[in-house]
Amino acid sequence: IPINTSIGAGNTSVRVVLLQNNSLIEIPSQLYNQTYSNGKITSANAVIMDTFSRNQTKTYYYYYSYGTPPAASYTSDLQITYGSSFQNSIFTANTSAALGGTLTSMRSKYSGLELTGMQPPMGSPDVMIATLSFKAINATSLATSLSNGTVFARYWANGSYIFLNYTMLYTFYSGLNYFTVETNVS
Repeated sequence: IPINTSIGAGNTSVRVVLLQNNSLIEIPSQLYNQTYSNGKITSANAVIMDTFSRNQTKTYYYYYSYGTPPAASYTSDLQITYGSSFQNSIFTANTSAALGGTLTSMRSKYSGLELTGMQPPMGSPDVMIATLSFKAINATSLATSLSNGTVFARYWANGSYIFLNYTMLYTFYSGLNYFTVETNVS
């Protein structure tokens, strides 16, 4: 979203609203990839959470303030413990930096069942080249980082093993029954 102003907005001052029945309804939103100039956002990407019916059209607006905005009018069920536990109202997922940033457990909050299979941790990525086997759980020089918000949280794990380097990017969402894992091995 371009924020076309020489004054700029603060990171927490941008709000996304939906016009419905002549009323403005605030939609859960989160900014990422912000570009700053003199401490103010000049452009950013926004993620919003909303539901649609087939062939439905909606119009969204964003607004921002230059001062301290009021608190958002929505709540988030996303809870993060840095680099180890990610949870929303549906599941809890745990990762381990000691095991290459791999997913060590995922438990349903509805049934209490463990969802990672018979032998956690999940070995992703797992690469075989001839007789060489690479598993993220064997990685060395692991680096992790976290980008946290009310709509989604991203957890990066970067490591290496012998001559292979890898990156895993987990994205956990508020209120959704899934998360994504992007893996790159080079």
